[in-house]
Amino acid sequence: MAALGEVAIDKVAFSTPWIGLPPRPSSVRAVRYPTVEFGGGLREQCEYFAGGDGITITCATARKRLPWAVASQLSLVAEELLTRAFVAFQGGRGGRIQVRFAASPTALELTIEHSRPQPRAAGRQLAKDSKLVWRVVERLGGRLDNPRMIGGDRMTVTVPQP
Repeated sequence: MAALGEVAIDKVAFSTPWIGLPPRPSSVRAVRYPTVEFGGGLREQCEYFAGGDGITITCATARKRLPWAVASQLSLVAEELLTRAFVAFQGGRGGRIQVRFAASPTALELTIEHSRPQPRAAGRQLAKDSKLVWRVVERLGGRLDNPRMIGGDRMTVTVPQP
């Protein structure tokens, strides 16, 4: 374990001087809109994707006000996972996509599920390749689950309440 003021890289420690950086000012958007209603924005994303190629979208969201920074990052994750669900239907018949957002006292849960079976290896690779989603979820202190399913795929993002 590296001591304070040292950074461990490949088992070699380099000393770094303590640099006092001034605090970053809050963005104008974060100051003007300290919280936003996340469920409404997610429903708008579902409406944007709805109505194409025989695909039915069901969107069930909880009304929850979140800090702007958290809501914007979760929106990015939702858009990426919705896009990946639509990609699974390319060149095939229609199907269904279900989007759910729930809030408990301790966690926020976003689930995007679709009915298009795909090879398990492809689903796992899809989950691992999405570095953007992984990094955002990690930054929020959460986890991304892709459980085994028969006849579809499910991605669940769980993050602690802000």
